[in-house]
Amino acid sequence: MRPVRPAKTVRDARVVERPCDESRLPDKDGYVPFLDALTAETSAFDGRIGLVHGDTHDFKIDKPLRDATHLLPNLTRVQT
Repeated sequence: MRPVRPAKTVRDARVVERPCDESRLPDKDGYVPFLDALTAETSAFDGRIGLVHGDTHDFKIDKPLRDATHLLPNLTRVQT
């Protein structure tokens, strides 16, 4: 059995809401590239990833990240 290599990231913003019209607005520079990078890194990583963030003050635990063809099951979001 291979050892588990956990990863986590913590942010204070709504970060995984794609597709979302507001993410394409000019004042959202960096949002789409961030999601693209997060998707690429998550796809390449063979461990589990926990993404913790808060913005809307709604509690949610889900697996919201998809690449071009399928859900990426190794990323779990905790929104607070």
